[in-house]
Amino acid sequence: MSVVLRLTLRADDPETLRLIARLVRRAGGPARSRRRPAGRRGVVLVPTDGLGGLLRSVAPRLAAADPELFGDLRVAPEVEGGVPDGRSAVLALREEAALLDAAARACPEPAVRVVFTPHRLHDNWFSHWDGDRRSALVSMADWDGRFSVPPPAFVAYQAVLHGLRLLGAGYDPEGLAHLETRGCLFDFCRNRPDVEIKLQAGDFCPSCAAAMTAAGLPVRRLLRLARVIRRLAGTLVSAR
Repeated sequence: MSVVLRLTLRADDPETLRLIARLVRRAGGPARSRRRPAGRRGVVLVPTDGLGGLLRSVAPRLAAADPELFGDLRVAPEVEGGVPDGRSAVLALREEAALLDAAARACPEPAVRVVFTPHRLHDNWFSHWDGDRRSALVSMADWDGRFSVPPPAFVAYQAVLHGLRLLGAGYDPEGLAHLETRGCLFDFCRNRPDVEIKLQAGDFCPSCAAAMTAAGLPVRRLLRLARVIRRLAGTLVSAR
């Protein structure tokens, strides 16, 4: 004999909402268990123009902080992508695309590539994400001593910002970004020097933490990665 229970659920009841959230997470699995793209694995940091040593100084720290997500994090051999001579040059969109394509040819297997260049991006942003190529392009412009925070903190931040895309659609850094500078890792930093504030704080504001929790993301693990960024931001001597 089987018994059928019928429940009346109210959409305005907090307990009902929590129950629905638990059932949805259980049906879809937690964000950290989502599969990576078939045939691909992990995150790779791709250096250009002599940045390999800087990236290699950061990778082991992230791997130790979260072995599940960054345990296989590696630094690829340096690539060339037909970019202008001179570190002061600004990359045009076609040059950004050429650099990302060169990185994809050099290391096609990762689920996420984070490519670092000393050149400034055309809109002066810190990084761009290309969803079709599953690649980020990070500019190290101004990290030649103009900021007081050591460059490894910025490298770790960018590796985490884009590497967390492995968690799946629930992680939406563009949606979390806010124009107000709060000392949160999702501060937009329209005023470039404000990047130092968020790296030194190495934290998430309450609204971003709540949004990530609601999306089923492993916030405690993310806080461990944020701690790495904060500690690197407090290092007085650059590991470059």
